[in-house]
Amino acid sequence: MRKILVVVGILIIGLTVFNYEALSSYIPSLFSGQNSFGQTQLLRRNTSQENSTFEFEFHGSAMEPNYKNRSWCISDASFYQSSLPIRGDVILFIGTSGTGEEIQLVKRIIGLPTERIMIRDNKVYINGSLLMEPYLSPTISTSAVGAKFMTEGIELTIPTNDYFLLGDNRPHSSDSREFGFIAKESILGKIISCRTP
Repeated sequence: MRKILVVVGILIIGLTVFNYEALSSYIPSLFSGQNSFGQTQLLRRNTSQENSTFEFEFHGSAMEPNYKNRSWCISDASFYQSSLPIRGDVILFIGTSGTGEEIQLVKRIIGLPTERIMIRDNKVYINGSLLMEPYLSPTISTSAVGAKFMTEGIELTIPTNDYFLLGDNRPHSSDSREFGFIAKESILGKIISCRTP
């Protein structure tokens, strides 16, 4: 009886290791344990037979109040196969940490390819027009003062294949103001739902 239990235990451990390796090869650094502004951590499971959607844990305050720290979110990797990203979409994408390491982040699409974008007097302007952002808390202001990539009051043109991203909690978000534009190829999927812990 003891031998049977040992064999069963080995089989269970083997299957667990196999599933971990299979999922981690799908999006490797979701298992890295990193935790910063709007970063993802701990891929939990695929949620569809086609493996196009998966659930992950979101860490940080960068997207509050709409996306809470330690929320479980579902991303659809196939969503943009039949449509283009649009302004307001919240996405999972490959970004770069302050040390140059590739990490997965969650941000909102603000600027689209070929558009002109500027941040001035705590507001975002697209092609010279004030951008209305109903998803933001009324107390949130947007500034580019001291940002590495963007300069307050200076208009930038977004390249043809790129997007400009911001977190909803602007004072506590590391986003395109810091790391610049994001190529469409860096987008891993659209966030289709989130639930608080």
